[in-house]
Amino acid sequence: MPQPQKETVVLAIVPTELEAELILEALEERSIPAEMAGQLTAGFRAEAPGGVRILVGAEDAARGLAALREFQKEQSDIDWSNVDLGSTE
Repeated sequence: MPQPQKETVVLAIVPTELEAELILEALEERSIPAEMAGQLTAGFRAEAPGGVRILVGAEDAARGLAALREFQKEQSDIDWSNVDLGSTE
């Protein structure tokens, strides 16, 4: 029997797939399941460029945001001014 899909929220939006991969790894290290969406259009040069969205389960949003902020402090090679942390609400 298929598992029902759980509700997800956007934890962050980053400009590149590489940055998204780094965040996904950091979340995984902290036992927070996450995935990315939008990587096919992230680097697209157009009037409406896309970004890579980091998705987590709604029940993990608060822990994910805390982990993301901790990861931000650990990293100096990511231009965090381009990352939209969104809202957990």
